[in-house]
Amino acid sequence: MIILLSLVIIILWSVFLPFYREEAIVLEKDESKCFSPNCKSIEIANGKDSAILFIHGYPTTPYMYKNVIYDNDLSSSYDIYAPLIPSFGASYKDFVKTNFSSWFNYIDQYYLKLRKRYKRIYIVGVSMGGSMALKLSEIHSDDSLSPNRVAVISAPVIYNSLIKDKTITDKSAYFVRIIALFKDAINPKCVTGIPHHDDGDEAWHGYSGIFPKQGLSLIWNLKIIRRDLQRITTPLFVAHSPQDKTVPYKSFEILKKELISPCVFKPIVFKEPHNHTYHALLSYNSTSPFLIREIISFFSVDELS
Repeated sequence: MIILLSLVIIILWSVFLPFYREEAIVLEKDESKCFSPNCKSIEIANGKDSAILFIHGYPTTPYMYKNVIYDNDLSSSYDIYAPLIPSFGASYKDFVKTNFSSWFNYIDQYYLKLRKRYKRIYIVGVSMGGSMALKLSEIHSDDSLSPNRVAVISAPVIYNSLIKDKTITDKSAYFVRIIALFKDAINPKCVTGIPHHDDGDEAWHGYSGIFPKQGLSLIWNLKIIRRDLQRITTPLFVAHSPQDKTVPYKSFEILKKELISPCVFKPIVFKEPHNHTYHALLSYNSTSPFLIREIISFFSVDELS
């Protein structure tokens, strides 16, 4: 009986994350550590009044935005910033020492420096980058540091939420807190391409494998981001595909239900089958041209006001 009770307590401890805490560490930019030159930050400053900050996802790099930035000549109208969050794009031995709080603090400080320089600033985030864009909006809405408009693409606000939302992204995540006690990483690799993918996703750069502590950190922080959604007053553009195999469409439905800010919601449906996860919508040849036009049109409303 004691053993059974102990097992139940351990499982509940891992599932509901009581007493979980994490310390943010200061991350320093050092792109000499990048495992590929393609992983480095994209920064194009031409003295425009308006800038777009692109925030990359987990566990990828700014390379996910390469085509959408250059193929659409965004720098003719905006200064462009797509920073590499330190520890991403480098050795995974550095990555396993960091957490979401550290990544977000770096992005928040980066954003604040830009906000003070530009008359108008817009944010685009895909996946975890979208979750970070939501958190930036939560923190800075209704003050002089608020972004003008924000686009969040395929952004998670839950991971496993069986009781409240009847959604499970990955059953094994219920045990990640236990696994994190013993393993820093499982089959980690630096990836500079996915040959069996298509539609532009074959050029994906980032990490493969499982990073229990970092996954746990993201899961815990998503709870806080969801809790604070109603703080957002910044206008939002929210897109997601019902076919997404990485982040359940339930996150999109939660955003539609729980956001109170002015929003444009765009379900993105693929008419043709592809060999990818239907998740990184701004990286795919089939969706990024249309989607970036919609986003820029959304941003341009502010330019005219």
